[in-house]
Amino acid sequence: MKKIKVSIGFKLIFFFILMLIISLGISSYYSYQNYSKTLVDESESELKAISVLKKKAIEGYFDELLSDLSISAKSPILRNNFSDYDRRVNKKLDKAVSDYLDLLKEEHGWYDAFLMDLKGNVIYTVEKEADYGTNLEDGVYRDSGLAKAYKKGRKELSIIDFSYYEASKDIAAFVSAPIRDKNNQLRGVIALQIPIDKINNIMQERTGMGRSGETYLVGSDYLMRSNSRFGNGKDILKKEVNTLSVTKALQGEEGVDTIKDYRDVKVLSYHTPLQIKDHNWVLIAEIDEAEVKEPLNNLIKKVYKMTWIIALVIILLSGLLIFFLIIRPVKKVQSIMNKIANNNLSSEVEFKSNDELGEMSNDINKTISSLSGILKRIRSSAESVSKSSNQIASDNSNLAERTQNQASALEELSATIEEMTASIQEVAANSEDTDVLSKNTVDFVEEGSKVIKKTIDSMEDISKRSEEISDIIALVNEIAAQTNLLSLNAAIEAARAGEHGKGFAVVAEQVRDLALRTANSSKKIESLIHNIINKIDEGSSLIVEADNSLENIIKNSQKTSRGIEEIAVAMDEQSSAAEQIQIAIEELNSLTQDNVVMVEEVNQTSDYLEEESNGLFEIIEKFELK
Repeated sequence: MKKIKVSIGFKLIFFFILMLIISLGISSYYSYQNYSKTLVDESESELKAISVLKKKAIEGYFDELLSDLSISAKSPILRNNFSDYDRRVNKKLDKAVSDYLDLLKEEHGWYDAFLMDLKGNVIYTVEKEADYGTNLEDGVYRDSGLAKAYKKGRKELSIIDFSYYEASKDIAAFVSAPIRDKNNQLRGVIALQIPIDKINNIMQERTGMGRSGETYLVGSDYLMRSNSRFGNGKDILKKEVNTLSVTKALQGEEGVDTIKDYRDVKVLSYHTPLQIKDHNWVLIAEIDEAEVKEPLNNLIKKVYKMTWIIALVIILLSGLLIFFLIIRPVKKVQSIMNKIANNNLSSEVEFKSNDELGEMSNDINKTISSLSGILKRIRSSAESVSKSSNQIASDNSNLAERTQNQASALEELSATIEEMTASIQEVAANSEDTDVLSKNTVDFVEEGSKVIKKTIDSMEDISKRSEEISDIIALVNEIAAQTNLLSLNAAIEAARAGEHGKGFAVVAEQVRDLALRTANSSKKIESLIHNIINKIDEGSSLIVEADNSLENIIKNSQKTSRGIEEIAVAMDEQSSAAEQIQIAIEELNSLTQDNVVMVEEVNQTSDYLEEESNGLFEIIEKFELK
């Protein structure tokens, strides 16, 4: 794919335009942010001011209702004439009270006014709706807002929140107060029905709110307590407003947030809690963010147009300046660079200036002069290189021959060392076998010595037992002698006995013969045992001598084994040393072979240098020098 050629002038102008656009964009962004913040701050201030006024108006309106009803409950007309009565009987009292309540309703703009006795009967209303004459304790309206107002009104001044009221067929809120006589005894309850239009008129006042601004009330159940200007007029207790502003206000916070309202439209929302008796209501003031920033958007359009006009003028002027101050000098430099590219170093840049372009022109002229000098020195160096390469080629031929001879000698030495290493390894192997046999002989001799020692112990034990037998035989001889003596005594006594002792004499004679035979046998046994003991002593002496000889053999064998082991270790060391020598000779031989290859490469390099030197001469001849 062919690359598109873009001139430096176009790049400079493009870069300048880009920087201009970026700077204008950044400037516009910060201006937009600052002006946007200013507009939002102003709108927040306006919303806060309007909210404060409407908050005071709503709180003041409910305070006024409570105050008016409290004063009315203390009116002499009600305190002095009100009693638990049947309205259908006392028409005169009915007329007096009705005139007073009618007057209050007209003066204060109430929707309706009510009187309830202590039994919960609605004894009077101005509007005479369906609740008139009913009972608020057990009647159809016992769960209504009016019934709640009656129950709380018996105790204190109270406000009942909005709820659907069937009698009016609409949403209703009530204010109630107790009626007490001169003795502060409870006589009844007065209540009024709050007019919704009055609250809506306050909240829907649009002064300073623009096209999309509105204010509205919300209860703790997140339902509206006033109609929205964007609704159908039936928003109270029907339209849910579960937004961040309402939540914060119900928590007692006051402030401004940018949120999406109940219409899912992004708005600037101010929120503040209301102090209305014991009810947790909040006041919300909002305006669409789009309307707040509308002046900014219009300003941006105007600024956008002016920015482009100014940018075009700046671009035109900057283009002219860039052409005369940058592009034209660069064109001159480009012309000289083209000549240099075509091997012409005889020209210089003819441009004088005190800026960077002037310095660049001077540097280019210096470069041309420097290149000319360098090329001349290169020509001289190329001649020297050519001569040196010829000399290197000659010297390398001699070096190659010597290196080859050295390689042959190393190969012969390596073969000799290899044979010697094999012999040493064979001797080392035989030494190791001899060492093993010597160690085995020592082990066998040591085992024989242990057996001889056990034999000596056994013969000593036999000798002891023979001596014990000899002692026993001596005892037997002594018993035989005593028996013989007793037999002699018995024979003498038998002779004295005469005829009566003949039988006893025969027995004594036999006993004597037995004693003599026993003595003779004992002597023979004693003689045999003495011979055995003598033989055992002689055998023990011989075994001891054999044991001493074996110990000497063991000592000598151990010395021989250690000597053979040392010889084996020495032969192993000589074998390892021989192997190291052989490895070193092989490495030296390898290095020598590498030197041979290197010498050949140097010869090739020398040839290449000579060729390159000739080529360099040809290149330098192409340049046109000063």
